[in-house]
Amino acid sequence: YAWDHRARYRFMFAGGGFAPGAVTTFARIEGALQDCVSSQVSTSEDPHDDAFLMWVGMHGMATLEKPDRPELRRLGRLDRVALTKTLARTLAKLTPADD
Repeated sequence: YAWDHRARYRFMFAGGGFAPGAVTTFARIEGALQDCVSSQVSTSEDPHDDAFLMWVGMHGMATLEKPDRPELRRLGRLDRVALTKTLARTLAKLTPADD
C-alpha cells in the first residue's frame, strides 16, 4: 500500500498518533493471523504479538522506501516485493506453501 500510495501513507503516519482506522486494521491483521493458526498454516503461538511485529516490520519496509531516501540505492539491487513477502511469511510464522 505504501509503495502505491506514498503521499497518503506519509500522511497516515505523520504527526502524532495513529491514523484513523489503524486499530481496526490491526485487528483485521490479528484476525487473519489467527485464521492462519486455526488452519494450521501458521505456527504462531501468540497471534496478537506476531500481528504487532508484522505491523512494525511492514511499516519499517514502507518507511525505507520513502522517495526522499535515495541513499538507500547504494544498498544495490533488492527484490523488494520478494523481501516483503519473506518478511511477512517469517513474522506470521507461516508454514512453507506446497508447490
